[in-house]
Amino acid sequence: MGLLDQASSFATTLAEQQTALNQATAQQEASLNRVNQITPYGSTTYQQDPTTGQYTQTVGLSPEQQALYNQQMGAGQSLLGQAAGNFAQPISYDGLTALPRADMAGRNAIANELYGAQVGQIDKAYDRAFEGLQQNLANRGVGYGNVENIQRTFDDFTGSWGDVYNNAWSGALEQATQDQALMYDQALLGRQQDISELESQYYNPLNAYNVLMGGGAMTPSAAASALGSSNTPSVNLANTDIMGPASNFFSTLQSGENAAASAGASIQAAQIAADAANNRLNTQIGANNISDQVDILLAQGRVDEALALSGYGG
Repeated sequence: MGLLDQASSFATTLAEQQTALNQATAQQEASLNRVNQITPYGSTTYQQDPTTGQYTQTVGLSPEQQALYNQQMGAGQSLLGQAAGNFAQPISYDGLTALPRADMAGRNAIANELYGAQVGQIDKAYDRAFEGLQQNLANRGVGYGNVENIQRTFDDFTGSWGDVYNNAWSGALEQATQDQALMYDQALLGRQQDISELESQYYNPLNAYNVLMGGGAMTPSAAASALGSSNTPSVNLANTDIMGPASNFFSTLQSGENAAASAGASIQAAQIAADAANNRLNTQIGANNISDQVDILLAQGRVDEALALSGYGG
């Protein structure tokens, strides 16, 4: 197994050890943070399962809070029962204040009443004015024989008083319209009040239940909630780091192997060059030996052998 293969196997082992250490740290941290608590409202305790290692949180109320809690639950159940009884049948608006009908007949009836209250006074004024007119004509010496003058005078008088009566009737109609609108508004307000009271009675049990169970005071429910969510002391442990140093070690190891490989390549190149030089040297030495042998053979008169040795022989 090569160096890098050994390093890879070693890295796998380190990763597994790192995971185991992290898990152990998390378990120890969880154990340190499971602190039992006791307050005036009750207690919070933790128990660990020896087989699975899981924790179970148990919240218990004090005897006083438990009694209040039981009362609260009993009252809540009673209110829910009342609400369920109400909701079992739809809300009925029968018997509430009826709204008046805005119609012409009703308006005219009011106008006639108002006009009748005024017309008596107008009639008296008309009678006094008519008597004054007659006296005025008599004083002016206008006789009854002058029919045209008398008729014209009385027509003017009647026309002016007709306007008085018409204005009185128009005023009565306007007042009747306003009165009818006012009565409608008052009746509508009364009906809305009746509806509000009826619906308040219909929904009162449910609203009371919501107030009982969700009040802002320290109710038993709020006490139990506070126990379950109270701030316990918290301990945070740092994980043991073995991967960081291992990574630095592998980096150094890789750098060393790269340097060794580079040096090996240089040595191999030098060996090749030396071998080539040695071959050339041997070749030169061999050539020198042949020349000496040729000279000896020629001195001995052995010409044919000398030619053959030097490469010229047949």
